Amino acid sequence: MTSSTGRQLVVALIAVWFVSVSFPVQAGGVYWADYRHNGEEWIESLRASNLDGTNSQVMFWGDVQGIAVDPVGQQIYYTIIQGWPPTLRRANIDGSGQRILHSFQHFDLRHLALDREDGWVYFSATGGKTCDGIFRKRMNGSGPLEPIHEWVCAAGVAIDEEARKLYWMGVGGPNSIKRSNLDGSEIETVLTNLGSTTALALDAARGKIYWSKSNGPEIVLRANLDGTDVETVVPGDRYCRGIALDPLVEKVYWAITSSADKGIYRANLDGSDVEKILDVDARDQIAVDPTPGDVVVPALSVVGALLLALTLLAIATFVIRR
Repeated sequence: MTSSTGRQLVVALIAVWFVSVSFPVQAGGVYWADYRHNGEEWIESLRASNLDGTNSQVMFWGDVQGIAVDPVGQQIYYTIIQGWPPTLRRANIDGSGQRILHSFQHFDLRHLALDREDGWVYFSATGGKTCDGIFRKRMNGSGPLEPIHEWVCAAGVAIDEEARKLYWMGVGGPNSIKRSNLDGSEIETVLTNLGSTTALALDAARGKIYWSKSNGPEIVLRANLDGTDVETVVPGDRYCRGIALDPLVEKVYWAITSSADKGIYRANLDGSDVEKILDVDARDQIAVDPTPGDVVVPALSVVGALLLALTLLAIATFVIRR
């Protein structure tokens, strides 16, 4: 190998290695049940976008209600009530590999929450033969359906995986937020007389619970996990139907529906820097995959490491031959 050829090889390998390990690939996303009219009929779908609202696309069609994302397993869980019977389903984070986990005799399967540690998906159900309640099913679809709280009308569910607690929003009567152990034992009332609540989300690491409302004078509120220090995060009088958190970058997302201001919004966790990221009509639950936006795809990392080794080898060979 001539010295000029060796230099060219070294430069080429360094350039390829630099590209492989230095340029990130966007990850994470916002997921919502979309409801729009095409001029003739209403069309339902599950849609997704980047965390900033760009690159919006349809994942699949259907009347979706509950949504939960497993960012570690790179899977999404959702309920479809279109047709009969309604179903709980799972797919890969890109929408491929759809699978039915369970078919139900409920009219509405609305809010989902995941207990990744023990492998359960929790959900609230209304109507049907078993009436209202909160139930759970294995995330892999195995085993029977387990009732956790029967005869409970819940508008939202969330899980504190560290403290092993289940939170839910009771509706009908004095709307309240309650919690229990994950098996349903030791029920506590956290907050009560909340008005027209619609959804909730937990930031367990910071000790906060967030919830949304369907009318004013506030849209999003938060409190400590024990119900103390209630504060308004986002004021307003619009119909807010969904809420989700991205704790990694400290953002709260919410959906406004059935108004001129409809869309998905986000702000800092304290309510500052509000921005509208999507002009859509989102129904019920929204979900966020909080995977950092700037990550290296694992395959590229492996390639980069191999190219780095080849680069170092080429440099050593070049130096020795000189």
